[in-house]
Amino acid sequence: MDEIKSTHTEVPQELSSLVSDAQAAATQVIQSGLDTTDSVARAMGTAVATRRQAWLRSSGFSSDVQSILLDLPFDGDKLFGAKADSALERFKENSWVTSIVGKGYALPFREFPPSIQPRPSYCSEEHLLLLEQEVQVLLSKGAVELVPEQERGQGCYSRYFLIPKKDGRLRPILDLRILNWFLKQEKFKMLTLAQVLLALNDGDWMVSVDLQDAYFHIPILKSHRRYLRFVVESQHFQFAVLPFDLTSAPRVFTKVMSVVAAELRRKGIAIFPYLDDWLIKAKDPELVLHHLQSTTQLLFDLGFSVNVPKSHLEPSQRLLFIGAVLDTTLGRAFPPPQRIRDIQALVPMFQSGVVSLVLKVLRLLGLFASCILLVTHARWHMRALQWCLWKQWSQHKGDLEGSVRISGDAAADLKW
Repeated sequence: MDEIKSTHTEVPQELSSLVSDAQAAATQVIQSGLDTTDSVARAMGTAVATRRQAWLRSSGFSSDVQSILLDLPFDGDKLFGAKADSALERFKENSWVTSIVGKGYALPFREFPPSIQPRPSYCSEEHLLLLEQEVQVLLSKGAVELVPEQERGQGCYSRYFLIPKKDGRLRPILDLRILNWFLKQEKFKMLTLAQVLLALNDGDWMVSVDLQDAYFHIPILKSHRRYLRFVVESQHFQFAVLPFDLTSAPRVFTKVMSVVAAELRRKGIAIFPYLDDWLIKAKDPELVLHHLQSTTQLLFDLGFSVNVPKSHLEPSQRLLFIGAVLDTTLGRAFPPPQRIRDIQALVPMFQSGVVSLVLKVLRLLGLFASCILLVTHARWHMRALQWCLWKQWSQHKGDLEGSVRISGDAAADLKW
């Protein structure tokens, strides 16, 4: 009997010990979980802070503003929160634009190029005279400037020469192919013909504005002008503004002018900027003229000039814009007449079995590609010729002077 009692009293003690051990283990597990959660939260907080600091360093905001933004609470959505991110991106964009206009555009190098010695332009006396005249025009516009005498021969020099235009005249070009290789290839969005076609309504009235010397309104950062140098007749020059031949020029110009376009849209103006060519549309001719006046006034206030011969300043329902004839009375768009003539001139050269130069094939394919949105089945009629080029061009290792034998299918598809 005493043994039974003894056993009976020992059982609760053992259970109590087991419960205590279980509680201790559970506490340890919970504490471990809390420690892990705390570590994850700290790591996430550090990552968010690091990303915020990186974003703010490139924002152009003052140090006081950066300090405030850095301490904003994190709501788990985006970097600062959905609404804050959207607003801050707009402010950052405007800050970037203001910095460019005020201080100049810094070339986006992925790595700095080596020094490139002056490269004289070898050309005829007639062409040399034309180059000298062009440089004088650029000097008068403030687009180029003389290189300081003590800096001559330093920096990056490119060839400056003349190339023929479509109308037979000559235009100067700064050969920046070497420099462009050292620049970042940054993506950006440009206006497309598809966007314009979707925005136009039947019966809309349109005008177009062409900006004169548009790129010359974007200054180059003084310390980066040394990379845009050239020589004409022993005279050393450097670009002080954005040159046309810089690979990043379309991007920076589009982003700067997007701020101007946004201001016009806030005034209710339906405007479509494509580099230096801008389209304005409205439901009646009086309204489109009123919007044209508001647009040109803002552009004049910003120092821009309108290239009147290339602009279409009379309200019209049929207008040429970015490679298409827009007709709002028919609700359609057409290829420009010159493009149709170019296609008609090239197609007869592509008969079955005929050997054609790669350059001519690419030229015709480019003309067809420009008609994809304008002509039904234009893409389909390109396929056989594309396949023909792909199969044979690879044998020439991309040589533009190579030749391609036109297949029967390709020649048949071109007859439409």
